[in-house]
Amino acid sequence: MSDLTIGAITFEHTHDVVLAIDGGGRVVRANAAVEAVLGLSPDEVLGERLWTRCGPGRARREACAAAARGDAALADLPAEDALLGADGLPRFVAWRWARAGDLLVGIARDETALRRAREAARKSEERFDLAARAARDLIYDYDVVADRITWGANSLEVFGLPREALGGTLAGWEARIHPDDLPRVTAKLGAAIARGTTYEDEYRFLRGEGAWVTMRDRGLVIAGPDGRAVRMIGCMEDVTEARRAHAELAASEARYRFIAETTSDLVYDYDLVGDVFLFVGPRVEAWLGVSAARLQAEPGLWWQRVDERDRERIRRQMVADLAHRPPAVRYEYRLRVADGSWRTVHDAFAVSYDAAGRAVRAQGIMADLTELRALQAEVAQAQKLESVGRLAGGIAHDFNNLLTGMIANLSLARLDGQPAHLDEVERAIDRAAQLVRGLLAYSRRNALSLEAVDLRECVAAVVRLIRPTLGPDIEVSIDAPPDLPRAWADAARVEQVLVNLALNARDAMPDGGALRFVVDVVERDGGPDAPRAPHVRVTVEDTGVGMAPDVQARAFEPFFTTKADQGTGLGLAVVVGIVTQHAGHVECQSEVGRGSRFVVSLPVAAAAQPAAGAAPAATAPTGREAVLLADDEPAIRRAVRRLLEGFGFEVLVARDGEEAVATFERARDRVRAVVLDLTMPRLSGREALQRLRLLDPDVPVVITTGYGTEGLEDEPGVAAVLSKPYQPADLARTLRRVIDARAGAAAPAATS
Repeated sequence: MSDLTIGAITFEHTHDVVLAIDGGGRVVRANAAVEAVLGLSPDEVLGERLWTRCGPGRARREACAAAARGDAALADLPAEDALLGADGLPRFVAWRWARAGDLLVGIARDETALRRAREAARKSEERFDLAARAARDLIYDYDVVADRITWGANSLEVFGLPREALGGTLAGWEARIHPDDLPRVTAKLGAAIARGTTYEDEYRFLRGEGAWVTMRDRGLVIAGPDGRAVRMIGCMEDVTEARRAHAELAASEARYRFIAETTSDLVYDYDLVGDVFLFVGPRVEAWLGVSAARLQAEPGLWWQRVDERDRERIRRQMVADLAHRPPAVRYEYRLRVADGSWRTVHDAFAVSYDAAGRAVRAQGIMADLTELRALQAEVAQAQKLESVGRLAGGIAHDFNNLLTGMIANLSLARLDGQPAHLDEVERAIDRAAQLVRGLLAYSRRNALSLEAVDLRECVAAVVRLIRPTLGPDIEVSIDAPPDLPRAWADAARVEQVLVNLALNARDAMPDGGALRFVVDVVERDGGPDAPRAPHVRVTVEDTGVGMAPDVQARAFEPFFTTKADQGTGLGLAVVVGIVTQHAGHVECQSEVGRGSRFVVSLPVAAAAQPAAGAAPAATAPTGREAVLLADDEPAIRRAVRRLLEGFGFEVLVARDGEEAVATFERARDRVRAVVLDLTMPRLSGREALQRLRLLDPDVPVVITTGYGTEGLEDEPGVAAVLSKPYQPADLARTLRRVIDARAGAAAPAATS
C-alpha cells in the first residue's frame, strides 16, 4: 500500500479535525471529523466560513494564509482555539500545524471535555480549600490506590506546617504520629480500609514547632466498582484543649464525688425552677433513712422533715434573701432524722441566676450542728457558772471577815464571863461558815488536803451521819467490795459531796423509798491531755420522783432549786465544784417517776501516796514572842489581838500592807512571826509578803484569807494558811508551830 493511500485513510478516519488551507487562507478540504466535533459537514467549513466560527476570525485567516505561503512561521500560529459548533456552544481545540506543498495543514484535537473536567477539578479544589479554611478541622483526601494525600489549605493553622511540609504520602503522615500510638493507629486505619468502613481514632501528633498535640481523626472510606477502597475523605481536629478541659472536669467531678461520699455532711445540687434535687450525696440515707434516688423523685420529703416552726420561716426568708441576688445564703433549722430525733442543721448554698436575674440553681452543703450547739451551750453554761463563782468568792470574802470578827468576839465573851446562849450563836456562825465554804467549793477556790482515802469509810461515815435525818421509810444500803483501791482525795470534801447527794435523794423521796450507795472501780479518761486511768466510783441511787429533762439540764446550776422555800440551790453546784477540783467526774441520770442516779468518779491514789490517818492531838497554844497581825477589818484586829495576848503573845497590829511592812521594819528584831490578810488596801498580802522577805527572808508568815486557799501554801515565804473564819485558838496553835519550826531550823546553824 502506498503512502498516499495510508494518508488518505488516516485523513478520513482520524478523530481529529484535519483542514487543508491555501495561501488565501481559505479551507479547501476538511475531513469527516468536522461533523463529530463541530456538528457541521465538511462542505459547511470550506472557504472562509470556518473563520466565522472563530473569535478573531479575520486575523486567524490571514495568519493561516501567510503561513501557507511561507511568509510566516508555523510557531506564530495559535496552539489553542475556541470554535463555535452548530449548536452555538464553543468547542475547545488544540492545533498542530504543518505545510504540505503550497497548502497549510491544520489538525485540531477536541479538548472540550478535558477542559471542562479540568475546570470542574479546579473549582472542586477551590471549594475544598475554601471549606478547609472555613473549618477548624484539617480536611484531607487520601487516594488509597496512588498513596497520595491532598491536605487542606489550613494545615498551617492546625499543624503549624504548610501542606508541602506534610508530604503527600501516608508515610509522611505516619512520621509525625507518636511512636507509642503509631501501631494502634495504623492497625485501625488498615482495618477500616480493608472493610470499607469509617475510620476514627485519637492520637498524639507532632506539630511544626515540636509540640505534641492530641488529634481526633475521622475518615470515610470510598470503594470502587470492585468493592475495594480507592479513596478516603476525612478531617483531623486538634482536641488537646478539649481533652485537657475534659480531664480537669473529670478530676473536679471526682473530687466533688469524693467529698460528697466521704464527708459527714450532706452535699446537694438543687434545681430551684423545677423544684427537684439534681444530685444528693449518699449521706442522705443516714440522715433521713431514704435513698438519694427516692429524694430526687420526691423532693417534698425533705421539707416534710423540717420542723414546721422553721419551715415557713425559712421559705419567707429565702424569698426575701434571693430578691437581692446574693451569691450565697445560709440557714439553720431543725430536722427530724431517720431515728425520729431532731437535729440542728446548718444549710449553706451558692445560688446561680439566669439572665433575667431569677434564681435557678442552688449548690450547697448541710452540716449537722447538734453536737456543736450543745457544746456551745455547755461553754455558755460554764461561763455563767464561772461568773457566779467569782461572785461567790467576793461574797465569801466579805462574809468571812464578818464571821471571823464575830467568832473572836464570842471567844472574848466567854473569857470575860458573858451571859449564856453564846454556844447557840457560835453554832449559827458555824452554819454560815459552812455556807461560805460551799460557795468557795463551788467556785473551786479552797485548797484540798489530798491523801489516799478509802471511799468505803467515807460512805459509811456519811450513812451514820445522815441516818437519823432519813426517817424510817427510807431504806439505806451499801454495796462496796473489800479490796477496792484508795482514791486520791480530800476526805472531808468527799464526805461533803456524799452528804449533799444523800440529802438531795432524801428530799426526792417524801413518801419513802430506797437509797443505795455503790462503790467500785472503772477505767475512764483522765481529761483532755491525760490517758485513761482507774477511778474509784461512788454511785448514789434513789427511787424518788426523778427529774424532767429540763430540770436535769439545770440541776448543777448554782442557786437553782425545785424545793420552793427550802435550801440554797448550792447543793449540787458544790458537788460539781469539789469533784472537778479533784480532777474527777460527776454524772447524772434521772427519769420522772423512776428516781435519780448520781455517779462520782475520783482518780485512784498511787501506791506511794500516804493514807489518811488520825491528826495528832492539839497542844495548848501558849507563847511569849512578839507577832505582827495585819488585817483591814478593825473588829478582827481588836478581837484577835486580845485573844492572842491572852495566850501570852505580844501583838503588834497594822491596818494594811504598807503599815505592816513599816511596822516590821521598825521591830524586826523582836517580831518572830507575821499574820497577813491576803486582801488588804494600799498593799495586798502577797505584795507585803514580798517586801517582808526582802527585809527578812526567814520570817514565818501566816496567810489568812476569806477567799480560797488553793495554791497559797506553795508560794515562797508562806509558812501556813488559815481560811476565814478561823478560831483564835487555831491561829495561836499555828503561830506556835511556825515559830518553833524556825527556832528548830536556826539551832543547828547556831551550834555548827
